[in-house]
Amino acid sequence: MADAYMKSAVERQLTIIGEAMVQLLQRFPDYAAHFPARSAIIAFRNRLVHHYEDTADAIVWGIVIDDVPKLQAKVTKLLNDPPN
Repeated sequence: MADAYMKSAVERQLTIIGEAMVQLLQRFPDYAAHFPARSAIIAFRNRLVHHYEDTADAIVWGIVIDDVPKLQAKVTKLLNDPPN
């Protein structure tokens, strides 16, 4: 939180994740079932993009620590063993 560049970089990466989810679901709607948190991911992306000043650092950090590793594991599993 004290490093403005790191904070900006993390928020940018979360924005990219949210946009990637939008693009994935537009191109492959059948994947929606694999991402129960898809709406929250996209909504958080929108919040970062449109309401930057309202986003608490603790929320961002919680997502980085708790949610991103789970999402990464799910994506890795799907890449290694894609559904038919």
